[in-house]
Amino acid sequence: MTPFWKTLILLTVTMEIVRLFGLPGEVEIYAQNREVIRTRVLGAQETDPTVDPYRTFLLIGENATVSDAFLNSYTRGASSTRNGLNMVAPEFLYDPASRKLLFRSGVVREVDDISEVRLGRAPGQYPNAIDFNALLPPFTIIGQVGFESWQGPKGYGALKAAVQGAIAADPRLNMLYFSTATGKPGRSPDGSSEYKADKAVPHVALYPEGTLDIGYGTDPSQRPRFTTKIRGHVIVDGDVYAHRCIELSPSTIHQEINR
Repeated sequence: MTPFWKTLILLTVTMEIVRLFGLPGEVEIYAQNREVIRTRVLGAQETDPTVDPYRTFLLIGENATVSDAFLNSYTRGASSTRNGLNMVAPEFLYDPASRKLLFRSGVVREVDDISEVRLGRAPGQYPNAIDFNALLPPFTIIGQVGFESWQGPKGYGALKAAVQGAIAADPRLNMLYFSTATGKPGRSPDGSSEYKADKAVPHVALYPEGTLDIGYGTDPSQRPRFTTKIRGHVIVDGDVYAHRCIELSPSTIHQEINR
């Protein structure tokens, strides 16, 4: 076969591959007007070794905050910068590098059955190597529903509050945390770990047997004056154990509870 025919065959195969899969960084639009579907193939420099370098962004809807220029400038390592996903509020976007789905709002409905959203975590090696012979270590965070901050020119930021599911001391049982970021670095009560100012700290824990632990993960040096405020009556069907009880005047109680 002559060099001419070899070159022609190679060019034909190359053009067909490009037609089917697109070029890295190329934005394609499959529909016009209000119903828009866009895709963009990742470039190899935008991924880490766990990601196929030619996976594809998928956008459905107008996505007015996600321009083609933004997609062409996006890199996975650009989080918390002008070129990261922290700068956009897409209608519906799948990011293949982080394996995340971003959208505006969601409603889950069912008929004659329970509507549910489940969060799960398996032991193993990220992203795809599940270890079916292992259990998660105690106190591992399984998943969380969080509330992120807005940082103006920096876009969306770290979580400020979260409801987290975690493994209990028995790795077959789960517990529930109510966590907030204090804005201050600190340490866990047992001193085994430190956390940064923007880390969500599990201040309240609900154990599998029903025990509610207030101040569970709070740094002892940062405990508030009162860990619990109750604006109303309290009824207890059982005993109350206290290290000390102090009776306050109505005016003091009013002042402290509204502080």
